[in-house]
Amino acid sequence: MERTISVEEQTLDHLFPKIASGQGVGWPHAHKAEAVSLICAILRDALFADEVTTTDTLDDLKRLGTNYLHVNFRSGQISASVPLIG
Repeated sequence: MERTISVEEQTLDHLFPKIASGQGVGWPHAHKAEAVSLICAILRDALFADEVTTTDTLDDLKRLGTNYLHVNFRSGQISASVPLIG
């Protein structure tokens, strides 16, 4: 599954902070956890509106049969693309 999520530029900057040179590479865990929470909430509303199906984590989505999840966060012309499952 691939989804594009429109967000405010401020949200995009918050979820994907600029990393200064020498501070290592990768996505800070706190920001990833927040983005995953947002994605899971959106997918719950879009795909599992029964309010009974648990979709709070990536493991929940995997358990429900999601074997590929790639998310594009977009704010105007700026975007960040993240593979989360697969």
